[in-house]
Amino acid sequence: MAKDLFSMKRGKNAGKTGDGGANTEQKVKQVFEKYQGKSEKEIEKDLMDAVKKQTESGKFDPESLERFYSTAQVMLTGEQRTRMRQIIDMIKQQKTD
Repeated sequence: MAKDLFSMKRGKNAGKTGDGGANTEQKVKQVFEKYQGKSEKEIEKDLMDAVKKQTESGKFDPESLERFYSTAQVMLTGEQRTRMRQIIDMIKQQKTD
């Protein structure tokens, strides 16, 4: 999952794919398909595990969460957007404590 969520490159070209964002959008769709039918708890656990692995390897980038949210939000209901925002904010807060 970490690769699916956080595989965007860092640096001045971060998030740019040269394909108008189609590659990032495809990755988001793949993530949604992978987790379709899973409970919120299962998804949240997988996300937290991915963040932990990324943090331990020194590859965690909070901005990648924001890019993911920005792309994914159009595919979510209002309730899902709110919950995703809460989770991202919680993760970012934990990383600054």
